[in-house]
Amino acid sequence: MLSYYNRILRTYLRPGGSNLSFWHETPELNPAAFEPDSCAYFMTFTGKAEYPGPFDGNGVPLLDYRGDIGRQYNPIAIAQYGLALINKADCRPAFAASPTTAGKTQTADCRLQTADRRPAFAASPATAGKTQTADISYKVTQLQSCKGQIENHVLRSAFHVPQSAIACADWLVENLVENQQGVKVWMHRFDWPYFQLLKAPWYSGLAQGQGISLLLRVWRLTGDERYLDAAVNAFEAMTIPTTDGGVQFVDEDGDVWLEEYITAPPTHILNGFIWGLWGVRDLVVSRESLVGSGEGEEKGRVVSRQPLAGSGGMGVPASRFALSRAGGRRESGVGSPLAQGIGATGAEDLWQRCVRTLEHNLARFDSGFWSLYDLAPVGIKNPASPFYHRLHIVQLRVMHQLTGKAIFAETADRWEQYAAKRFNRHRAFANKCLFKLKYY
Repeated sequence: MLSYYNRILRTYLRPGGSNLSFWHETPELNPAAFEPDSCAYFMTFTGKAEYPGPFDGNGVPLLDYRGDIGRQYNPIAIAQYGLALINKADCRPAFAASPTTAGKTQTADCRLQTADRRPAFAASPATAGKTQTADISYKVTQLQSCKGQIENHVLRSAFHVPQSAIACADWLVENLVENQQGVKVWMHRFDWPYFQLLKAPWYSGLAQGQGISLLLRVWRLTGDERYLDAAVNAFEAMTIPTTDGGVQFVDEDGDVWLEEYITAPPTHILNGFIWGLWGVRDLVVSRESLVGSGEGEEKGRVVSRQPLAGSGGMGVPASRFALSRAGGRRESGVGSPLAQGIGATGAEDLWQRCVRTLEHNLARFDSGFWSLYDLAPVGIKNPASPFYHRLHIVQLRVMHQLTGKAIFAETADRWEQYAAKRFNRHRAFANKCLFKLKYY
């Protein structure tokens, strides 16, 4: 206990350069995430994109927890930092999201450019032949060049992705390891004090979801299927009970939870559940784009489909079209092993069941004057800190955008009203301090 309070005091009294300088930014919904053909994440993560470090030699962030924990890799922070950089760079595929039209559009553009080409000087009987020969030669060269650009320009879109974002995705690929039950997870290799001590190495449903979200975006931007494969492998833990090495818990009412911290009994941390759930959503939308409408498919060609309502642009990468036509990637489409593999994960069913869980239980996180951080089965309710209360509001706004369900917007409105009252803020702070003193 003394080591915990010593570390907390050192962190809060000198937050600069500590782990708080990464976590405690101002939560904001990101409207760009809901635009067509966007790879943006649902929250802006503006403050995280400006994280000053420390970093390792590859540009992967480390967090300084001070005290007896010190500097550590945190899979959640690594995923969020990569997502923040993608947001900041406004990364988008080089071509439109629909692979069925991207090639035609680019070819038409090339033809337009060459058709508008004019001779460099006026033609005369003595020079017309030379002029026309030069002009035709120019057009042929440009058309040949455009053909190559159609297939290869998307490959260069990877260069628009910040290198540190790719480094974060690479770290996730390389550090997805099996736990004692043989389930692939991202490990935190330091003890972490919750109301139950989490002994290293421990894993988290929040980390699984955030890692999936980054990997799918980097896959979309680069076309490198290592990232897609890792995302699908990481998702498996979200389908396996916590008792068997996964992060899923089904309560007595049949509601499905994704647990941020694996404890017995489970505590259902709200922000971790929602953040983890967005990774499931991203996988659902990726599969929907691969499956397409089921019409006009042929080997080596992806048929795109309108994304699910509110999904934004998280669809199949245009690079998959170019690469598959070149014979360098696996077949895609509704019957392809790639689409079938994602479909077999059960991501869509899990998304729908977890949304229902949130609908059924959201009132339990409302204390009547503030939101609760979790539903830990202890004698005192655990109110959210001011940061997490604001985070809950933003997360519910995102959930309303993704699902169209009024309960999320209505709850967010009510919790904003709670935060506007000074008495509520002081009451929540006092209750938080009491909870920490009793259970930490």
